Amino acid sequence: MQDNITEPPRQFSKEIPNEIRGWNWGAFLLNWIWGLGNRTYIALLCLVPFVGIVMMFVLGAKGNKWAWQNNNWRDVSHFKKTQRRWAFAGLLVWIVFIALWFGIYELARTMVKSSDAYHLATTTALQSTELQSDLGAPLKLDRFIGGNIKIENGYGDAAVRFKISGSEHAATVYTTLEKAN
Repeated sequence: MQDNITEPPRQFSKEIPNEIRGWNWGAFLLNWIWGLGNRTYIALLCLVPFVGIVMMFVLGAKGNKWAWQNNNWRDVSHFKKTQRRWAFAGLLVWIVFIALWFGIYELARTMVKSSDAYHLATTTALQSTELQSDLGAPLKLDRFIGGNIKIENGYGDAAVRFKISGSEHAATVYTTLEKAN
C-alpha cells in the first residue's frame, strides 16, 4: 500500500520588487474601497474618525507593499496596470465629488441670490449711510453668501448672510426676514 503524501502548494514570492516601490495613488484616493479590492483590510481604519486622515497617507506610502503581499499577481506589469487603474478611478471619483460639491453650492447660492429676501437685504445694506461711514464708501458685496429661505402658502421666513466691504473695513451682515401673505 502506498502512502499518499502531498506536496505543499508553492507559495508566490511575497518579496517586494523594486519596480513597485513608491507611492500608491489609488490607495490614497480610494483608501477603504481600494483596501477591499486589494485584500488589504487594514484600510478599513480609514472609516474611523481622525484615524482615517492619517491612514490615507499610510496607505499611500505602504499600499504597494501591502497589495503585493495580500494578492497573487501574475507579474509586476499586471500589478502596475491594476494599480494604475485604481489611481485613475480614485482621481475620477475625487473630480466628480468636487464638481458635485461646487455644483450644489452654486445652485444654492444662485437660489438665495435670486430671492426677494436677498435683494431686500443687500439693497438696504448698500444704501445704509451708517454702514458706509463704518466701513468706508463705496460698499461692495462679496461673492460668498449663505442662508436659508422657506416659503409656504404665502408665508415664510429667511435668514441671509453676506459679506460686504468698504474702502476701510469689511463686515458680515446677518439678516432675518419674515413674509406674511
